[in-house]
Amino acid sequence: MNNITIKWRLIFLMAFVVVLAVSVILISMKGMKDTNDGLVVVYQERTLPLQMVATVQGLMTNNVLQLHLASKHDRRLKESVKHNDHDIAMHTDAIKGNIAEISRISAAYTKNVSNEQEMVLVAEFSALRTDFVENGLLVASKQALAGDFFALNSFLSTGFADKAELAIAKLAELRDFQVDEATKDFETANAVFENVLTLSAVLLSVGLVIGLTAIILIIKGIVSSLAVLNEAVVAMAKGDMAAEIKLDQKDEVGQLINVFKDMRTHLVSVIQVVRSGADNFHAQAGIAAR
Repeated sequence: MNNITIKWRLIFLMAFVVVLAVSVILISMKGMKDTNDGLVVVYQERTLPLQMVATVQGLMTNNVLQLHLASKHDRRLKESVKHNDHDIAMHTDAIKGNIAEISRISAAYTKNVSNEQEMVLVAEFSALRTDFVENGLLVASKQALAGDFFALNSFLSTGFADKAELAIAKLAELRDFQVDEATKDFETANAVFENVLTLSAVLLSVGLVIGLTAIILIIKGIVSSLAVLNEAVVAMAKGDMAAEIKLDQKDEVGQLINVFKDMRTHLVSVIQVVRSGADNFHAQAGIAAR
């Protein structure tokens, strides 16, 4: 360490700080990217499908409601007067529109299915929905349009209800699956964020300790070297030209001390020459006086 100049110590320290900062930034950027990717997955693969499932569930429930409203057109019922302002076809047309919209949404949903468990649920729902539409909604709609309210009401309370319940229950399973997967994706993204946060904190802490230690050592080295030089200067000022300088290093302070040693040696030589000349002068003066 003593052979490395102060300039290079500071350069190494600065390089370490830069590398540490860049590392933390890169790790943070990678963590933000991974977290963002996780959020994209949650939105595209979970939130949007959940929205589709909720929409389909609402349309299927509305189909059941439309058939029950259609059954209220039975003239034998007192509440039938509330439906005199529209034709029963309004309800069956609404059912047809809902069926078409559900088919469109289901096709869009199926395109993005990749999970094996989800594919099984989609296939099961598709089969139950087909049965519900063909052997439930369409049959009941024909009965309503034909005005066969006895058969309609009987069908709504027996076979139709079972088909509707099975299809909607399977759709609820698909919704629960999406919620569970969204929870897992969220936990994964959150774990990535926490890992990045922990790693960044560890790197910053280690870097801070190393950086502070390096700064303390550099300052301590400079101060101790200058203290040695100061002692030698004070000793020389008091006339001690032979005070030992116990310092052996190659940095800038070491170079300065070497210059001081050379200066002191030269000064001692000059003093010795002057002293020798003075002694000779006094000796010659003494001889002349005799």
